This record gives sequence, structure tokens and C-alpha cells, in this order.
Amino acid sequence: MQTILESNKMDNLQQRLNHYQRQVQEGELNVVYEYLIKTLMQTKQYLVRQPERGFEYGNVAPGYLDYSYFPIVNNFLKKRKLRFGIVLNHQKLCLELWLMGQNVTIQKAYWQKLQHSQWNKHLTQMPQYSVLASELISHPDFTQKNALFIEIEKQLFPLMDEVMCFIEKIEK
Repeated sequence: MQTILESNKMDNLQQRLNHYQRQVQEGELNVVYEYLIKTLMQTKQYLVRQPERGFEYGNVAPGYLDYSYFPIVNNFLKKRKLRFGIVLNHQKLCLELWLMGQNVTIQKAYWQKLQHSQWNKHLTQMPQYSVLASELISHPDFTQKNALFIEIEKQLFPLMDEVMCFIEKIEK
């Protein structure tokens, strides 16, 4: 038998499902989401064309309308079971750089090493999916893709280098 509280949760869920269905039927959500995911894929392709930097790029994970990302690794990161991710934060509609561990054990170990770093000093606990998260571009102009790709490149590589140098320094 359902309690009143459970019944209210289901009513609220049903209202949310109805709202979701209306959004999907209107078509705007689908169009914008597809555009953003394709832009993330194109960003990856732009970066792939620079093999001299020594990075490998994984597939785009579209996510659940919360975060979409693709991983970036090199030998330094692989050795430590880490990877960077260029992340599209759907709620903030911004681009972030995350450092992630291969598993929970790696995440926790690197959180211990990085929790007081300049990237994490404002946090009181480890982020849910990463060891650190740093905003790359706070207000990306997704309508100007070439300029966006150049800006990502300009922000991305120095930041990744800075994080890797920091890790190397603290591991000595």
C-alpha cells in the first residue's frame, strides 16, 4: 500500500515526465542537445589534428543532460591511471577541464594529493566524478565554432601542462 508521501513523489514524477515529454515533442531540446554534442565531437576532431602534442583522445560520452565529455590521455597520465576530460557542463553551459582517475581508489589517492591545490582549495570534499575541475571557458560562443576551437586550444594545453607539472612536483 502506498503512503501519502510515496504518492506525492509519484505525482511529482508524473508531472516531471509530462513536462519532459512536452519539451521533447516541441523539438528544441533535441535540436540543441544534438548541436552541442556535435560541437563537442568537432572539438575533439580539431584537437586530434595536433598529434605533435602527444595526446590521445577518446570517444565523446554524451551523458544525461548533465555532463558530456571526451577523455584526453598521454603517457604521463596513463602511467598514473589518470585522464583529463573536456567536459560540457549542461547546467552552467560552460566548458571545463576535469582530471579523473581510472577507478575510485585512484580518484581518492589523487584527491589526497590535489585537494589543497589552487584548483581545489575552495572545495571541502572531492567532486563526484573527478579529482579536480577547472573552468576552461565560462561563456562559450557555440555559434562561432572556429573561434571556440582556438579558444579551447589556447586555454586547454597550458592548463593541462600546469596540472601535470604540479603532479610531477608533488610526487618527487
